[in-house]
Amino acid sequence: MAKCRVCKKESLFISKFLGVCLDCIRKDFTQTRPYIFVLPQYNNVIFLQSRNVRVD
Repeated sequence: MAKCRVCKKESLFISKFLGVCLDCIRKDFTQTRPYIFVLPQYNNVIFLQSRNVRVD
């Protein structure tokens, strides 16, 4: 079970990776946006590391 970083609600329907519940995304996107838009950058780092590319 994951906990929302915004409202602190715990649910099985909250992604552990994202960490923000759908209600908070719908209610106040400006507050949840930083948690969502950091993911593509994080995924790129993970992809490069999986290809043994040095990421500093």
